[in-house]
Amino acid sequence: MGFQMTGLHNFAVKHDIPILTAVQLNREGGISQSERIKWLSSGVAVYERKTDDEIRASSLGNMKTSIIKSRYGKCTAFNEYINYTFLGQYARITENNLSTAQPEATASQEFPVVEEDNHVPIGFN
Repeated sequence: MGFQMTGLHNFAVKHDIPILTAVQLNREGGISQSERIKWLSSGVAVYERKTDDEIRASSLGNMKTSIIKSRYGKCTAFNEYINYTFLGQYARITENNLSTAQPEATASQEFPVVEEDNHVPIGFN
């Protein structure tokens, strides 16, 4: 896996193009297969389902993204994340506010809970 990531990184640099990749996390929450993915990325973000408690505490969606590595910008702080609403039946993802800018939750708005137990880390060059 590391060899392929090095080749992909070199291709992106040579041709001056961005490349967006997605990988699966292992059971410990690290990037599966190779840490080289993280080493060569300009940024790494983890896109995951919110817990039931997080969904109940906020009216800002049912998914979240934490930026855990950013070579050219700011990472999200501990317990800070970008909120998203994922509506699987429509294949629609809508970005909401950052978690630190949350208004009070409104009981009238409910969001579906995503059933799969998958986290989708996103690496970008």
